[in-house]
Amino acid sequence: MTMAINKYSDSDEGQIELMDSGANESIDLANHLLKSGSLTDKQVEYARRVQSKLEASRPLLQVIKELEFITDEQIKAALRKNPVSMRIGGLLVEMGHIEASDLRLALAIQKEEKSKRKIGEILVDNQLIEEPVLVETLSLQHGLPYVAPEWSTIDHELFARAPLKWYEKHHLLPIRADGVKIMVAFDDPLNQEDHQAARQVFGDNIIPVIACKSAIKEVVLKARRREMKKQISLWMNSLLLDWSMISYWLPFKEMRAIFISNP
Repeated sequence: MTMAINKYSDSDEGQIELMDSGANESIDLANHLLKSGSLTDKQVEYARRVQSKLEASRPLLQVIKELEFITDEQIKAALRKNPVSMRIGGLLVEMGHIEASDLRLALAIQKEEKSKRKIGEILVDNQLIEEPVLVETLSLQHGLPYVAPEWSTIDHELFARAPLKWYEKHHLLPIRADGVKIMVAFDDPLNQEDHQAARQVFGDNIIPVIACKSAIKEVVLKARRREMKKQISLWMNSLLLDWSMISYWLPFKEMRAIFISNP
C-alpha cells in the first residue's frame, strides 16, 4: 500500500467520491474483475472503504492495485479473456494511464473542434498518452491481441500481394500465416472498409489483431524505401551498361573516321 492510500479525512468517512463521468465505469470494471474471479467480494468492499477515506478522488481500480490485490498483468489477462463493454476514455482513466482531467480536456477539444477525431487520437496528439499504451488498452477493450510489427518480422510474401499505395490507404499489415488463416494487423479494428479490403486480398480466414498506426506506417515506409533503392540500383546498372557499350564502340568509330579522312 502506498502513502497516498493512507491519507484520508475523518469528515469524509462513509462518503465514496467517484469521478463524475467515470463513476459507473469504475464500478463496472471492478464488478467485471469480480465476476471473472480476479478479485474477491472482500477485496472490492475493502477497497471501496479505503477509497471513501481518501482526500483526493481516485479510481476504484487504482485503489485496488495500490492495495496489491491485483496487478496490471492480471487485469490485462482478465480483460483479454473477457473484454469489458466500456468507453476507452473511462478505461484509460481506470487503468491509470491518464487522469480524469486529461479525459475532460480531450472531450472539450473534441466538442470544440466538432470533428470526427476520436478521443484516443486527441489524447496522443496532445501528448497526454503514448500511442502504444493507448493501442494496447484498445486491444483490451476489443479483446484483440496487440502486436508491434516491424519489416523484419512480417511475412514479405503476403505483403507482396498488394501494392504500397493500398497499404497507405488502408493502414493494415499482414503479419503471418497461421495454417489456413492469416493474421492481419489493423490500426482501427472497427473500420469495416479496411476489413473488407483485407478479405479481398487475403481471404476470409483472417485473424484480426491491433497495432499502432505509426508502426504500420513505418513498415510501409521502409518497404517504399527498399523499392526506391531497388529502382535506383536498376537504373544505375542500366546506365553503367549503356556507358560500357559507348566505351566499347567509340574506338571503332574513331578508327573509321580516321580511315575515311586518310584514304
